[in-house]
Amino acid sequence: MSARGLDRRDALALGAGAVLLPYASAAVARTEAGSAPAATGRDQPFNDGWLFHRGLADGLEAVSASDSGWRRIDLPHDWSIEDVPGDEKAIGPFTETAVGNTATGFTVGGEGWYRKHFNLAGVPRDAGVEIEFDGVYCECDVWLNGVHLVTHHHGYAPFAADLTPHLVRDGGNVLAVRVRNLGRNSRWYSGSGIYREVRLHVMPAGARFARWGIGAWTRRIAGGAAEVEVTTRIDDADPTAQLVSRLRDAQGRVVATATSPASGEIKQVLAVRGAHLWSPTDPYLHTLESELQRGGKAVDRVVQPYGLRIVTIDPQRGLAINGERTVLRGGCIHHDNGLLGACAYPQADERRIRLLKARGFNAIRSSHNPASRSLRSACDRLGMLMI
Repeated sequence: MSARGLDRRDALALGAGAVLLPYASAAVARTEAGSAPAATGRDQPFNDGWLFHRGLADGLEAVSASDSGWRRIDLPHDWSIEDVPGDEKAIGPFTETAVGNTATGFTVGGEGWYRKHFNLAGVPRDAGVEIEFDGVYCECDVWLNGVHLVTHHHGYAPFAADLTPHLVRDGGNVLAVRVRNLGRNSRWYSGSGIYREVRLHVMPAGARFARWGIGAWTRRIAGGAAEVEVTTRIDDADPTAQLVSRLRDAQGRVVATATSPASGEIKQVLAVRGAHLWSPTDPYLHTLESELQRGGKAVDRVVQPYGLRIVTIDPQRGLAINGERTVLRGGCIHHDNGLLGACAYPQADERRIRLLKARGFNAIRSSHNPASRSLRSACDRLGMLMI
């Protein structure tokens, strides 16, 4: 190792993570392994303590199926970046027998199974529980305690499933996911498996925010003020409940608020004075807080980052952000992270955006599918436009 620190050769010897994570420690603290989900709360990480089996199989969704010999992993996970098992001609993950051939860089897909054992100690018995996958490549099926929940066919789009009806409230649960990446279905490196993060949402009984049910748009910017239109959908709306929407600045101060009686769909307008706008050169982020309250107490809560901006396009000036003509400088990027494969690590995604910003990019096109949540977050925070 050189006196100046870790060089490329040293990093390769240590592993791919050392190469791609210079902006944050590669040793990520693990806090969720072996712990039960919190009593309530959305967006709980559900990535650690999974079991993995690579290969074709049937019946592994059954609670009684043995997984004692399976490999313990943490998500995100991409098996196509791993050595090809049982192929003497393979060199690491590469083999001339790969079905995808040049289209997948001679890497191998196939079938893989994931299982996770968990319990819900401390979670209210009437709480609703959903699981959300940010991306699984390519086709997958999800079971809980042997009951099939969902089939999903798109390898890049997020999806969710309701676990509530089939949960064991006072004992152990087994979640099983079968992933298939079969045939020649791509012309770039796709990766295989649960390659993006998984989250758990523990929600109140009765009235709650609908899945992906909150949208916000900056409708007007004038005289230093901004108007934000917020549309909120509520499941099982309770007339005794109220929706409180707040916009906070980067220092946590409330700059706008609106309160409305709960109903199936609610439209509100948040008026912001002295608005600090978001742009590629000044990526200032506010926080949109949505609370469903009953008797003044929050029963459901969603928190999201939000940038105040208006993007317009016209034949005379082209594209403008907040009224200022903006020339896009950038290019297309795929979803993979080089030597890390398709795994969407927040540190690696942030590193990519920082490098592109340093080279003068202000825009990227996500080729050719929805980008990971962690990449979108990095773009928001660092000032990168995404197409």
